[in-house]
Amino acid sequence: MIEVALGYWPLGKVMCNISLLLDYISIQTSINYIVIINFDRHYSIKHPLKHRMNKTRTRIMLQLFFGWLSAVVLWLPYICFYQYTVRKMNMPETLCYEQFAKTNDVSFKRYFIFITSVLGYFLPLIVILVVYTKMYFMIRRQSIEILKINTTPSNEKSLECDALPSQSNNLQELKNGSRRVSDLFSVTSICLNRKTSQSYTLPSIPDTFKKEFCYIRKTSQNNMQLSFSKPAEINNNKARRKSQFFNKQKEILKQKKALLMIGCIVSAFIITGLPLSAQWFLVAICPSCFHKLVFDISNFITYPNSTLNPFLYALVNRNFRHHMKKLICRLFIQSKLENKNKINEDTVREFSVSEYS
Repeated sequence: MIEVALGYWPLGKVMCNISLLLDYISIQTSINYIVIINFDRHYSIKHPLKHRMNKTRTRIMLQLFFGWLSAVVLWLPYICFYQYTVRKMNMPETLCYEQFAKTNDVSFKRYFIFITSVLGYFLPLIVILVVYTKMYFMIRRQSIEILKINTTPSNEKSLECDALPSQSNNLQELKNGSRRVSDLFSVTSICLNRKTSQSYTLPSIPDTFKKEFCYIRKTSQNNMQLSFSKPAEINNNKARRKSQFFNKQKEILKQKKALLMIGCIVSAFIITGLPLSAQWFLVAICPSCFHKLVFDISNFITYPNSTLNPFLYALVNRNFRHHMKKLICRLFIQSKLENKNKINEDTVREFSVSEYS
């Protein structure tokens, strides 16, 4: 910004080195964190229980450290070696960012700029888009499964039975209009074919099974399955299914909000980072294509990225807004109480002084 405003770099080579290091390493770290956030969200959607178990302070600190370390490894050797080469060539000290962006001064520079633009921006961008697309389809598939879970009970009916198979607990299977006795003790169902028009009378229900229910489930277009179950079991199954549906729906809504937040962050990352990276890539291929005004504008656009991310968290994430509001209210109430206590102490002190005098 100083070089753009004044037209030259007034702070010397040492500050130029420090400024370049802090600038490009911090931007690269921000890119690395977006990649880490995408992988973390993808893992939480694919393996939610493992994600909760593995989400520890140590793991988070390692992720943060890796984000900084990879940025330092990518940019530190190049910037230091370039500045050492520039000093040997006695380049003017009045240029910093403009000189750093050009590729016609040092022969190896265009190759390194090409590598850093690919590894530092375009490769992370491709990874982010692939992971984000996978997350979108995973959430969409889970939403469809939830809708299926919710609509399945509508095809089932529970009826009170007046009859059951014989007391030996064997089942009578009625299929294609013929009666066939099967010794299937573990199965408690009768298969009926809708195409048959005959009616069947089952043996009388024993007294021990008076309170049992029939459970009819549509298994295909023409067939229905008649099952016997106790009322408590039916009610428990319905309650369990309902609870699973609401829990799953709540989890999907949470994942959709996280996906929306990541989508906003990725969009800001593309808008703010793509112009400069495209400029770097183009200059590496075509050194004469460097344009100072385009470079200055592209370089300036990258700075709001880190500033925008907290606002995107606040705008998209409802929990973030809620906790931030609670924190602000708590600080406001605490400061108000401290002021009130201070006023009371001053009043007591003045009263005691006037009393003694």
